[in-house]
Amino acid sequence: MDFIIKHKLIVTTIIIQLIALPLILYLVKQEQETRTQAATSTTLYFNPTSTASSPIQATPNQDIALDLMLNPGSNLVTLAKIEITYDPNVFTPAAINPVVVNSQVFKTTIEGPVLSNPGKIQLTIAVGSSHEDIIQTTTKVLTLNMKIKSTTATTKQIGLGAVTEILSIADQDGNDNVLSVATPATVKITIPVTNTPTPPQATPTPSPSPIPTATPTITPSPTRTPSPTPSPSIPPVIPTEEPAAASILNFIGLRLHGLGRGGDNPNPNSIGILNPTRKIRPLTVEFYNAAGSLVNSATGNITYTGETTGLFNGDIVVPASIANGPYTVKIRTPYYKSGNLPGILDLKKGENYNMNLTNVALVAGDANQDNALSVADYEIIMECYSDLLPAKPTCTAAKKLAADIYDDGKVDQKDYNLFMREFSVQRGD
Repeated sequence: MDFIIKHKLIVTTIIIQLIALPLILYLVKQEQETRTQAATSTTLYFNPTSTASSPIQATPNQDIALDLMLNPGSNLVTLAKIEITYDPNVFTPAAINPVVVNSQVFKTTIEGPVLSNPGKIQLTIAVGSSHEDIIQTTTKVLTLNMKIKSTTATTKQIGLGAVTEILSIADQDGNDNVLSVATPATVKITIPVTNTPTPPQATPTPSPSPIPTATPTITPSPTRTPSPTPSPSIPPVIPTEEPAAASILNFIGLRLHGLGRGGDNPNPNSIGILNPTRKIRPLTVEFYNAAGSLVNSATGNITYTGETTGLFNGDIVVPASIANGPYTVKIRTPYYKSGNLPGILDLKKGENYNMNLTNVALVAGDANQDNALSVADYEIIMECYSDLLPAKPTCTAAKKLAADIYDDGKVDQKDYNLFMREFSVQRGD
């Protein structure tokens, strides 16, 4: 009987553990995801402030000026992509200086202002390349100058569109939009009352009816569709075949900043793009002797493991020409700073080595591939920046590839802010 009771207790315990384990794993995952999510504490609002019950008063043909203000909260703001929305039947941008950016704070106007779409004004502005200019206190972003176009009484808002985005380099923020609240301006237009005399009514004179003229039909010419230009890519390196005596380094879990779950300098747990464009990347492995001299190198490919793990794995064949012995190993991949592997590799020909690299991360942003982050890399990103407008004519396909450090096929605010996050804390070898 005791045996049966003990058996039932054991089975019951196992069942409870099986039920509880998924719940525990779920809670741990939620806690990890919470730690990697951006703290959206930045607010935008217009000055003078207004509400539906206390609007800004205006009359037809009047000029109004609104200051767009930014309160960063706990964020460290580097960039603002602004979309101002308004009713084009009620408002129109001022003919001169419709948008005046606060250039003492936002020293770089990356794009815009773009006023080509009625009802929208778009621009992207940033603090530049210096971290001394990061926005940490409430400040004016810009002054908006508008004219009242409507000739009828109405109440309308001037607001901020859905693409408005604020980026930060604070540890907890990652590369996500940290905008929390965007408060619009409410403008009430009233028509002044005037006493005007009633003019005498004149007898209308009938006009002859015009003779309709036949409108010729214009046959549209066929439009030639241009052939798409393929995007450049880093060609995978074809590993050189080696004799049987060659060794293999099996790299597992290499983290590339900004990609997948590779983190970045301020926050090693931040999540980058989960579906990068270049999933296969070349990797160079360098072998240094005790004197610190480069002895030889090997090349191969690393492959993205998918969004669940978000890391890179790959097998690198070590040339048989490298002699047995202890080596310091350094790795590098294009547009990243190189990194040293921990410890010493005691190389023996014909051996396979499992290299767990979960504690190794390469720093993104080395656009000019000089193994350093500098203003020169920043300038390449600015040269190829294209979100609201085309990139500069000097941006070549090779420069665009180097500037796309977020690896989503374009160069925009994501690449700029990732560079600023990496640049804020200089790490790497």
